[in-house]
Amino acid sequence: MRGSVSESGRAIRPRPTLWDLIVYGIVLISPIAARATLRVVQQLSGGQAVTTLLVAMVAMILTAYSYGRMAALYPLAGSAYTYVGRGLNPHLGFLAGWAMLLDYLLVPVICILYAAITIQRVVPGLPTGSGAPCWTAVLTGSTVGIAPLGNR
Repeated sequence: MRGSVSESGRAIRPRPTLWDLIVYGIVLISPIAARATLRVVQQLSGGQAVTTLLVAMVAMILTAYSYGRMAALYPLAGSAYTYVGRGLNPHLGFLAGWAMLLDYLLVPVICILYAAITIQRVVPGLPTGSGAPCWTAVLTGSTVGIAPLGNR
């Protein structure tokens, strides 16, 4: 049922520009996220970190293509929850939705903790424990500052 709408009669109306999507992608992955794992990837891959990242890039391109196909098939506001629930099984969609929620909650916490540990190493004079609250304030402030730009 290509191009169908939801039971409520509402469908996705694409509004973001390419620039909006690029900025959203950069903010979502956070530039510090790759730095945290680079040393581990380099060691575990036997010095083939770039090859590992290129293989991951191919997987992400296939995922983006799949999301595009699913958005065309089910033009509902949603993400993996909607696509898995409609495409496979509503119960699996429920699990996918909870997995996404946990991802959205845990990844920023991990990034903030890593940033706090790194800032402690760079500036050893900072009191222990001051890094995480500072980074939390900076990231929350930047998120709150960027959010109104998306509501044009």
